[in-house]
Amino acid sequence: MPLVMKLPVLEREVLLTFLLALGLVSVNFWLQGRVGINFSDEGFLWYGAAQTVAGQVPVRDFQSYDPGRYYWIDLWSPVFGTGLVGVRLAVAVFHLGGVFLGLLVVRQVVSSWWGRGIVGILLIAWMFPYYKIFESTIAIAAVYVGVCLLECPSRRRHFLAGVFVGGATFFGRNLGLYSFLAGVLLIAFSHLRIQREAALSRLGAWGLGIGVGSLPLLLMALVLPGFAQAFLESVLWLVQLGATNLPLPVPWPWSGRHQNYVAGDRLAFLMVEVGFVVVPLFFLIAGYLLVRYPLVDRQRQSVLVASACVGVWYLQHAFSRADLAHLAQSLPPFLLGVVALPTFVGARENSWLNRLLFGGLVVLTIGPVYLASSFVRVCYLTPCVPYEVQGERLWIRPAERDLIERLRRIVLERVQPAEGIFIAPHWPTVYRVLQRPSPTWQIYFLFPERLDRQEAIIADLQKNNVRWVILGDVTLDRREDLRFRHTHSFVWLFLMRNFTPVEITGLPSGYQLLRKKD
Repeated sequence: MPLVMKLPVLEREVLLTFLLALGLVSVNFWLQGRVGINFSDEGFLWYGAAQTVAGQVPVRDFQSYDPGRYYWIDLWSPVFGTGLVGVRLAVAVFHLGGVFLGLLVVRQVVSSWWGRGIVGILLIAWMFPYYKIFESTIAIAAVYVGVCLLECPSRRRHFLAGVFVGGATFFGRNLGLYSFLAGVLLIAFSHLRIQREAALSRLGAWGLGIGVGSLPLLLMALVLPGFAQAFLESVLWLVQLGATNLPLPVPWPWSGRHQNYVAGDRLAFLMVEVGFVVVPLFFLIAGYLLVRYPLVDRQRQSVLVASACVGVWYLQHAFSRADLAHLAQSLPPFLLGVVALPTFVGARENSWLNRLLFGGLVVLTIGPVYLASSFVRVCYLTPCVPYEVQGERLWIRPAERDLIERLRRIVLERVQPAEGIFIAPHWPTVYRVLQRPSPTWQIYFLFPERLDRQEAIIADLQKNNVRWVILGDVTLDRREDLRFRHTHSFVWLFLMRNFTPVEITGLPSGYQLLRKKD
């Protein structure tokens, strides 16, 4: 069943597939869209989205992800607003696009609607955390683009595949790189196994498409003063840092890292550990099949080819910080590839291989859903309470509600409207909860910082009349070297010399309130 079909079959298939995706994403949002609040990474997206809607420029005016995410939320802000639920709704629309494209791919190899529904549920189950759905959605879209390219490797489709690479870069430089490398593999496979003619013209069309897809980023660099320099500096900073994430040791099943956990958690983490073995092993098997197995049904076999060519590069993302969240963001190509494997080797849909692989995916998913689902972990295991944040009702833990209330009282009772407040190192969400702007460009303090960048932070603190500081001297990943006093030692010394602690209760361990000395 090709991705491109004649009317009216195409219209009916696409409409039903879209409705299935819409139903699945809607139910998922109904269950989890108002549950929980994350004080760190969620705020990194939420704060930047609100600043973008207010007219600021990502990367240039505040520390941020790549601009596409914020302009996507900005696009939907007239409908959903800039509250936390509004941001989640805007991301849910992007989520819908990913699930829809994933189901369009799945219909190539799964004819039954119940089977497609199961795959859709598996995709949604692994698409977390919500503020990182851009990663998994673009990975799914890359598989879809790859299937279209292999199905008909024309110059037009090479051009559109290039446009996708450029567009992916607008949402994430790493996503653009993965898409580019996947395109190289797909084009090479197409040339070697499908059609050898017109290779140079197709490569030219692909390159032209990359240029066209990169126009939003290029136009920002040309039109917005200071953006090009800020973007280049952010790239050079990553090069100097030598990493895009704080690394974690790979949780191999034999490492015994979770032996002391209770039985349910230990079993759930075991499934995650198995995932770090099974996923790269699958791509090794898929690579062998791509090289050795004959192509007898290109339209159906293209799903495994595209999934493997895309997913192998996302392994870097999964292992760059080897935890459940990064594994989940990298997993959609693996899921689609496993579903497509029986078809690639000629097995029937009701074959034992098909059932075995489907069952394996379901089992592999149970643990991560238990560990990461907001509905399960936040509401079922820890009773939630309703709480309004900027007029939107959320269901959060009592401890989170109490902390927010305490922070609000601190600001209401002590901080004057003309005074700035600085919050570090890992709570950008608090700026949005308090509806206060960050006095510094940097809003999330993770990595050891250069002296000149620390000097810029201090200059911003002075310029923006910062008289109050909520400061945490806390470890990250149990690493002492990642305390704020070590990663930003110059800023720490400035705060210790110019601010004095205020006796106060209600802040978590390691956090303190500081007031500027008179």
